[in-house]
Amino acid sequence: MVVKTVGIMSPGDMGSGVGGILVRSGLRVITSLKGRSEASSTRAAEQGIVDVGSLDDVVASSDLMLSILVPSEALAFAASAAESIVRTNSHVAFADCNAVSPATGVKIGKIITTVGGMFIDAGIIVITAFISPYQKGREQIRSLVSDNQFLEIYVKCPIDICENRDQKGIYAKAKSGIIKEFTGISAPYEPPGNPNIVIRSDELSSVDAAKQVMFLMEQKEII
Repeated sequence: MVVKTVGIMSPGDMGSGVGGILVRSGLRVITSLKGRSEASSTRAAEQGIVDVGSLDDVVASSDLMLSILVPSEALAFAASAAESIVRTNSHVAFADCNAVSPATGVKIGKIITTVGGMFIDAGIIVITAFISPYQKGREQIRSLVSDNQFLEIYVKCPIDICENRDQKGIYAKAKSGIIKEFTGISAPYEPPGNPNIVIRSDELSSVDAAKQVMFLMEQKEII
């Protein structure tokens, strides 16, 4: 499949950012700004995304369509896109790039392929980095998704190394009592009991750490 024109719905913060990258890569990127806010119109113009009018115009002119929406809107938009595919007799490839559940992804794929479109489940891999000191809290997050979609990565580092890396003096303030309830100093930290992987940030470079995470995702057939 040769892709020269990409349709993006919709040009919000993420959609316009993706569109801008594609424009700078030499592709023509189009959208429909019908009913969109002035802010969306401004973002699209700044990124070189062209407003072609209606959804039908986007579908008819695109080689590939990217659905980048609030996840709750993904299913309804797929239905609208399918209706447009029928009206325009298009064979556009439709990529769902939303963080929807596997079941919703299957529904979207059926909606698109039933009318003759090509469906691509692009999905989104979310990697978050935050301090989560209690096992109970981590288990609550894990319970929100299926086991094969949640990987717990424990970035482990001795407290003295963390202090040496601290350029803002936060650890010193915590030790002196200026900052209260500081994890690892004046508040407890419960190390993960069975993480999917332990990253020793005191022994690995950021590049090597990233490679370990990528290898883990390959083993789990996420990528």
